Amino acid sequence: MRLAAPTLLLLQFVACSTGQIGLPSGSGSPAFPTGGTSNVGGASAVGAGGLGAGIGSPFVTRMQRLTAAQYRTTIADVFGPAIVVPDLEADSRIAGFDELGAALVSTSARGVELYDAAAASVAKQVLADTARLPTTVGCAPASPSAPDQACAATFLDRVGRRLFRRPLEADERTRYLSIATEGATATGSFWGGLEFMLAGLLKSPLFIYRSEWSAGVAGAVSRIGGYDMAARLSFALLDTSPDDGLLDAAARGELDGAEGLKQAAARLLASERGQLNVEDFFRKMLRLPNGTTPEAVAMKNETLFVLRELKAQKAPFTQIYSAPFTFVNDTLAELYGLPDRPGATMTKVMLPAGSGRRGLLGHAGVLSESGLNPSAILRGKYIREALLCQVIPPPPPNVVPVLPAQEPGKPETMRQRLTRHRVDPACAACHGLMDPLGLALENFDGTGRYRADDRGMPIDPSGDLDGTAFTDAAGLGAALATHPGASQCLVATLHRRLTGQYEQGGQAATIERLNSGYLQNDHTIDDLVLDIVAVETFSEATQAP
Repeated sequence: MRLAAPTLLLLQFVACSTGQIGLPSGSGSPAFPTGGTSNVGGASAVGAGGLGAGIGSPFVTRMQRLTAAQYRTTIADVFGPAIVVPDLEADSRIAGFDELGAALVSTSARGVELYDAAAASVAKQVLADTARLPTTVGCAPASPSAPDQACAATFLDRVGRRLFRRPLEADERTRYLSIATEGATATGSFWGGLEFMLAGLLKSPLFIYRSEWSAGVAGAVSRIGGYDMAARLSFALLDTSPDDGLLDAAARGELDGAEGLKQAAARLLASERGQLNVEDFFRKMLRLPNGTTPEAVAMKNETLFVLRELKAQKAPFTQIYSAPFTFVNDTLAELYGLPDRPGATMTKVMLPAGSGRRGLLGHAGVLSESGLNPSAILRGKYIREALLCQVIPPPPPNVVPVLPAQEPGKPETMRQRLTRHRVDPACAACHGLMDPLGLALENFDGTGRYRADDRGMPIDPSGDLDGTAFTDAAGLGAALATHPGASQCLVATLHRRLTGQYEQGGQAATIERLNSGYLQNDHTIDDLVLDIVAVETFSEATQAP
């Protein structure tokens, strides 16, 4: 018997596979080069500028591991939601996205063991309900205690197509049917043989990793194959393996052109899961709370409900930075000091004029991102990195990242302390980018509640965002809404999420072209998703050597 062969194949595969997504050396979250006035220590201060036009270079083909969430969703979609997937190796996050980390990391020996255990567990659960086995498998064997290749093939062809995201090749089909036969002989059970066969499918790298091969020779650019394109599209828009409809479209060649690809993408995007996946993208991009407490859920939903409202209005995403309305329940209404209490339901309210609370930077989920003690530094870093796609490098090794202690009896505002901190030349460059933005939010404490002063000392929330002066948090939001880097950051981040790779110089022209179309054509987020699906960086690849 050779029942361990799939495990050996997985071990050989992961020992030499490490995906590449084009990260600059030493950087865990590269900035998107939006053109501008300065680049100090790796942190770009964005000005008007641009990237030019033209056709961007496709990415190089690679393998990408399924995230733990994608693995579990695929199992639920193929075998039903009752199947419990054991623990898998934790995903590595890049800029908040598991999907980007999955394209960069290899699988450890411990990870292989966890995949092996998960495959055995899932296979056992799928074939455990003897009363439903004929329905699950799609046929009944001639004898429940002996091999039946015809019935095993019925199950293999259906399930293998969903797990490998394409029809099995002849040699693969022969190998897995052999495993079913040998397993049935060894266990004296047809169902036991299927369990071995299914476990082999689940521990195969062809399930755990998804390929995006093009048909060209090494170094040549060509279109990604239809079945691989179906997988890319489904994981990008639904976070799961392609369904039969999408695989059928690939078989008919309907994904071989931009128009057919957009039509297929529109179908997926219009589904409830497609819309939830878009919202999950924003949850990760904006770093919204992911907790399950009522407060955390309300904070997350506030931002997501505002996004839904902007979408319904066909308003650009950047209006989230200056929106005069929000959604609150009783908890948030009390926190924001609003006179009316809408109850437990998230309800749209107009924010009082002159309150200083406007748009995303007034949402409790964003204001509490740095913890109960508000940090102007971390808040400014959040704005630069999450909202403008710039990178603030870590402090130099010889710099202690702690503010100077306050002198006894001489309390200082945060602005005074940070001004003193920036006297150090090693701190001045990066803190000059972060601090003015974080100080604009000093009127809000670590929970998002408004405060007029800081321990009795007046707060000065004025500042400057890359040449645009503002007087308070609302003014900063307005400056962000018109900042050239804000829309480019959205486009670049969504492009990264959908393609699973970071753009380098070769893809900059594509990002610029997408951004121009987004701004000039009043596109919604759904329109932008379909635009990205249609560009060459999504559908073409340079064949790796």
